[in-house]
Amino acid sequence: EGWDKVMKYPPMFAAVDALIVTKCDYLPLNEDFDMDRLKEQARLLNPDLEIFVTSARTGEGIGELADWLQSQRTEKVK
Repeated sequence: EGWDKVMKYPPMFAAVDALIVTKCDYLPLNEDFDMDRLKEQARLLNPDLEIFVTSARTGEGIGELADWLQSQRTEKVK
């Protein structure tokens, strides 16, 4: 959906540790989607939010997401 999803569900975005934006390779086809605005709105609600922009087709962002997930697991196991 659009960048305005953050303002539709503010409690959800305020409570999560990470936001994963999927299918980013399709963004050029959606003129209404504003990634910068999405990130700005999300960080207004949650300044510590980790944001991952990913594509299963190209692999973009998957490594960073996997590294973050591993670091979270390691912290919780300690």
